[in-house]
Amino acid sequence: MWMLKRSPIDHDLIIDKHMNIYVVFGSIHPPGRVYAYLKYISHPIKQDKNFLTSIWRYATKDLYRVLRRYSAEEVSEVLDRYSVKKFYDIVYGVEMPYLSYEDIYVHLTPEERLREIYYNPRDELELITAETIDHIRSYVNISLKDIGVGGSLLGGFHNTTYSDIDLVVYGATNACSIYETSNLFLESLKDQELEVWIRNQISLHNINFNTAREMYHVYRRGVFKKKYVTFTFPSDPRNYPSRYMSRPIRCVGAKIQIEERQCKALQYPGEAYIDKILETDVSDQYVRSQLKKLFIYEGSFSPLLFKGGVFKITGSIQKAYDFETNEEYYVLVLGSRECKTEIFRV
Repeated sequence: MWMLKRSPIDHDLIIDKHMNIYVVFGSIHPPGRVYAYLKYISHPIKQDKNFLTSIWRYATKDLYRVLRRYSAEEVSEVLDRYSVKKFYDIVYGVEMPYLSYEDIYVHLTPEERLREIYYNPRDELELITAETIDHIRSYVNISLKDIGVGGSLLGGFHNTTYSDIDLVVYGATNACSIYETSNLFLESLKDQELEVWIRNQISLHNINFNTAREMYHVYRRGVFKKKYVTFTFPSDPRNYPSRYMSRPIRCVGAKIQIEERQCKALQYPGEAYIDKILETDVSDQYVRSQLKKLFIYEGSFSPLLFKGGVFKITGSIQKAYDFETNEEYYVLVLGSRECKTEIFRV
């Protein structure tokens, strides 16, 4: 029998009746459905058995990670391979993978699991996680209720040797605070580890070395007590439907100026206001004049855009209408499967 503990928020975990594990996408969901992508399965299909190994267990089931890399293309491929249900949604303007409420067996929330770990750590990784939280809060004024754990720690199926500490922080202001202080409480990747991280970004996003290097920030992957620590900042929950989005119109290129320190650019999915359009291949003058925002569906771009400046960007353009503000505008969407994003600083 399904049960949601609260409104679903990005990076919650959903376990279905077959013990497959999904990661919640975004913080706007329609009645009766939760948008989520498949990450772990208990029964791999035949074509996957050759390359999947399991270092995780949930209850009595071995778990296999089918999502190996975080990219729009990889997520889409996994969803198709495992026939995950999809639904065209007016909030996003694209088909979204979803679970119906009746498919849900367990809903796991990061903040509840963090409290369990913090007050009663049961193994070495959980103890280091609790120490990490104390260490962070000695530098940042953040309430414990605004912090959670994600990934295998959230599911309780972490491997004490191999699993990272994935932290989830709620609220745009808190995201800014973590960004601006994380170099004080985490060690940055260095030398070969940093080189590997940069090369992975180049491979994933078809960007140059300098762009990939600037995309690295310690909050994306740092070290505390020899454990890798990452932060995710979910977007704030909104009522459904809070906005309307058209289907992607086409891929466009633009040279734009972004104002620095927009805290919502750090969240996922992220948003950033366009300060000025310097060049674009959008010929329609009205559309060009109403191109107001970036929607960011690739978290790796967030540190770059948060710094602000002038960028050349390729993304898909969509028309938006905000029901809460009665505002109509156009957005440039980055990191979607409908258009291969390109980005570099000018």
